[in-house]
Amino acid sequence: MENRTKLITALGTRRYDPCRYYIEGDPGRTSSVTRFAAMGLAELAVECGQPLEIVALETARVKDSDNHKLLHEEFEEKRSVGGRAWELRVEEIPDGKDKEELWQIFETLGKHIEQGDHIIIDITNGFRSLPTVMISAAQYYLYLNRAADLKIYYGAFESVGNTQGTAGQGQEGGTPEVPIIDITLITSISDWTYGLRLFDEHLITLPLAERIRSSFLGKNASDPNLIPEQFSSALVDSLKKIDFYLQNAMPLEMGMEARKLRSLLETISTRTNKFRPVLRDFLKKLKELLNEVSTDQASKKEDIKLSRDELERQKMIIERQLNSKQVGNALLLAREWLVSAAILYECKKTPARNKVQGWLSQRTREAYADRLFGNDQKDGQSSQSNQFPEEFIQAWKLVSRYRNPIAHAAMNTDWYQNSHKQISKDVRDSLDNIIKLL
Repeated sequence: MENRTKLITALGTRRYDPCRYYIEGDPGRTSSVTRFAAMGLAELAVECGQPLEIVALETARVKDSDNHKLLHEEFEEKRSVGGRAWELRVEEIPDGKDKEELWQIFETLGKHIEQGDHIIIDITNGFRSLPTVMISAAQYYLYLNRAADLKIYYGAFESVGNTQGTAGQGQEGGTPEVPIIDITLITSISDWTYGLRLFDEHLITLPLAERIRSSFLGKNASDPNLIPEQFSSALVDSLKKIDFYLQNAMPLEMGMEARKLRSLLETISTRTNKFRPVLRDFLKKLKELLNEVSTDQASKKEDIKLSRDELERQKMIIERQLNSKQVGNALLLAREWLVSAAILYECKKTPARNKVQGWLSQRTREAYADRLFGNDQKDGQSSQSNQFPEEFIQAWKLVSRYRNPIAHAAMNTDWYQNSHKQISKDVRDSLDNIIKLL
């Protein structure tokens, strides 16, 4: 089935005065004269020749009003122009006088949002709570039914006055010209905050990247509410990389990418005086979250220095992954964290054996892992110089005991004998004990 554009609108019983509509920001391009914002949108927001289905939500009273008849007459008139492939469907809805009727409206709208559809919502003539229900339902079914995208518009006919005192005249005193405002970005703010919360609480950044992509990429670069595409594209790519590194327990790459993104936000910030406060606040919060996880040391992996500060940063990542029940990633990183901590401990204790510069050498790390595990023992004896404090040995045993089953996809019968709460407490306590030694 061919994907099509669907324009969903609602009618009231009030008589609407004729006007010409234009998309805000483009007053030079107006619709033909119409009483209905949806008809103006059909001309302005849908390319000529593109299939369009207009769905009009009407109560029983509206169906008996002049607006029902006028809409059909105007639809037939406009459809005949230029061979437009338009269809009109009228869907009767209840008045919305109680919660049950509002849910019926919500679900009725969902019937018209199908996979691959390009959805346009016109809330111009929605009455009482109807615009809120329409927007909420459209956002819900956009995801549930896998529609392609969603745009939400409002025809601000009150802004220029009408013959009853709320509509002004056209440029030459003729038919009023009324702006249609794209409010899609305003209605998607909750998605931004949800993306930030996922980053803050669960160290997941992919949903935030997708929200920014859908909000900004390919949009009008001159809009002061938007981040210019050259910046938003880089922002999306960076957030996707950070998510990949986080989900695959790669704290050094993640820290460097977060540092890079933080630098990009600082560049963007030089022009934030052109943005609305809501966007400035959003970028400020994102920068704060990046500050918590980024490394300030280097832009190249080999230049990152092993230090207590770096281990504190990685420890924070482990704890936040445990909080969000990403146990596998947390235990994988905890295992490598113990190796790094052992290297740093010994280098501070015995500077002459300084191996900090080579802390990322595979050979060095394997040697320290063997010593923590006890594989360096010969004839049942362990060299005194190879011994670590008991806190290291116990932490290694604990992390290994928890990590080994999950590293093998928990293909055993005893993995869940330990609760997530107990694992988190044990790992935190062990790492806390070791950080005190550094």
